[in-house]
Amino acid sequence: MRPYPPLGLLSIAAWVEREAIEVDVFDTTFSSFDALMERLRAAQPRFVGIYVTLMTRSNVLNLVAAIRATPVLVNTTIILGGPEVTFHADRLLEHGADVIVLGEGEITTTEVIETVLRGGDLSDVAGVAFRREDGSVIRTSPRPLLKQIDSLPIPKRDAIDLQRYLDVWRRHHGAGAVSISTMRGCPFT
Repeated sequence: MRPYPPLGLLSIAAWVEREAIEVDVFDTTFSSFDALMERLRAAQPRFVGIYVTLMTRSNVLNLVAAIRATPVLVNTTIILGGPEVTFHADRLLEHGADVIVLGEGEITTTEVIETVLRGGDLSDVAGVAFRREDGSVIRTSPRPLLKQIDSLPIPKRDAIDLQRYLDVWRRHHGAGAVSISTMRGCPFT
C-alpha cells in the first residue's frame, strides 16, 4: 500500500482551472469503476481527461470503451495523457480516445479544449495525436518544454481527499508521505 496522489492530473487540473475552464477531478485510487461511471453519467462532461501509466493502461482502455458505450456521453471528448501515451498513441486512438496529449500537458490540454469548443482544427495544436474522419492518425509537431517552471501552479491537491493517502501511509508504514515532482521544465536555458 503505497498510493501516491495523481500529481500529473492535478497539475493539469490546476493549469486548466487557472485558464478559467471548470475542472472536476475524480480520483479513482480509493473508488470504483462503477462510481466513476455513475459520476460521468450524472455530469455528462464535455471533456474527460485521463492520465495513463503502464499500470493503468488496461483500466483506461476499459473506461474509454465504457464511455463510448454510454449514450449520454456520446459528445464527450476523451483526452489521454501521461507517460504511457507517447508510444501507444495509435492504439489508444483505435480504442476510442479522441486526442492524445504528447509531452507536457498543461498548455496542450487547454489548447485542445479551446480548439474543440470553437470547432477549430486540432492540427493547429502542438503536441497532440488524433484521428481524422478518414481514419488517418495525425501527430502534430512536439510542444517545447516549459522553460519557466515557476509559471506552473501548485497541483490542485484540494481536488482529492489527501487525508486518505496520508492515513494509508501511516497505517501501513508508520508515517505519512506526500509526493512531489522534480522532473519538470527545460533542462538548459
